[in-house]
Amino acid sequence: MDGFEVLSAIRQRMGLTQLPVVVLTHSDNPADVKRAYELGATSYFRKPDSLEGLDEMIHVLHAYWLKFNHFPE
Repeated sequence: MDGFEVLSAIRQRMGLTQLPVVVLTHSDNPADVKRAYELGATSYFRKPDSLEGLDEMIHVLHAYWLKFNHFPE
């Protein structure tokens, strides 16, 4: 299964339709971005090219998803 197939399977599964799904990929192809969102991705991130960039991305993702974002109960 590729990532698009996994995303599609998650969105089709009862009880997982509201699960936040973040796509983390090397692709910055606009067609891939569009397809991911059409399949129900919550966010789409391109992997950084450096270890420092990855570290920064991890901190940003952590802050957004675990500190500032609110999910329904």
